[in-house]
Amino acid sequence: MIKSKTMEKIVKDEELDKLARKCYQCMLKSDINDIFVIYEDIDEVVEIPYDMKIRLRAVDKIISYFEQFEEYEMCHQLVLIKQKAQ
Repeated sequence: MIKSKTMEKIVKDEELDKLARKCYQCMLKSDINDIFVIYEDIDEVVEIPYDMKIRLRAVDKIISYFEQFEEYEMCHQLVLIKQKAQ
């Protein structure tokens, strides 16, 4: 039973990582001052409505995620996105 819980955590961690990386890619392509898409798939698009506080909070959450893994280049790119916010 312990192994199964560990395996579940590994799967969840892998899914979270895939989601975070997909969000990162979408954020790089979006304009924080216009249409800000944080997730896009074949049949689904998730956009944050124009509320700059919520948009900046979303970017901060992705930065925090990547800081855990010392992905500082990704964090830097996200900080540049935040700096473009008006």
